[in-house]
Amino acid sequence: MRWSEAGSDAVCHLRALYLSQPGGWGDYWKNYPT
Repeated sequence: MRWSEAGSDAVCHLRALYLSQPGGWGDYWKNYPT
């Protein structure tokens, strides 16, 4: 798969959030604007 620079940056931020703190992933999606 190939990623654009903007796409890879977004994926890296989400991956860092997922791996960084317990509960952070769920908190992020609870507060994500729809």
